[in-house]
Amino acid sequence: MPDETVKVTTVSLRSFDSYQYRIWLGLPKWCVSEVSVIEVPFKLHSDTRVKCKIGRDILQHGVLTYNGLDNSFSLDFKE
Repeated sequence: MPDETVKVTTVSLRSFDSYQYRIWLGLPKWCVSEVSVIEVPFKLHSDTRVKCKIGRDILQHGVLTYNGLDNSFSLDFKE
């Protein structure tokens, strides 16, 4: 169940109401933490949908490495 409804404005400046949820987030090699997340539908292309975007509030606890040559990434959290 959503905690509340929040107003979201996208890059395209389209504004709409979206649900906010309180969840427990656990990633490998990283402690589990309770965070608020907002449901925002997002399409990169007609055949690709983003299921999860990780923001700086989470990334500040780890190291994100992107390899452009093979289009891969790693996300490492120190124990």
